[in-house]
Amino acid sequence: MEAVFAHADRVLVLVRGEIIAAGTPEAIRADPRVKQVYLGEAGTEAAMRARRKAVA
Repeated sequence: MEAVFAHADRVLVLVRGEIIAAGTPEAIRADPRVKQVYLGEAGTEAAMRARRKAVA
């Protein structure tokens, strides 16, 4: 993720083909859904719930 943040002006985040967030690297880094799904602990129950919500 840091490599993407370092080179991109805008970022689009997908979960199972669905957009869950779009914006600047700073906005993406701060987005709670992105934090739960990609930047947090992927194996936690909270992350799993976030993934299901993101695609529901």
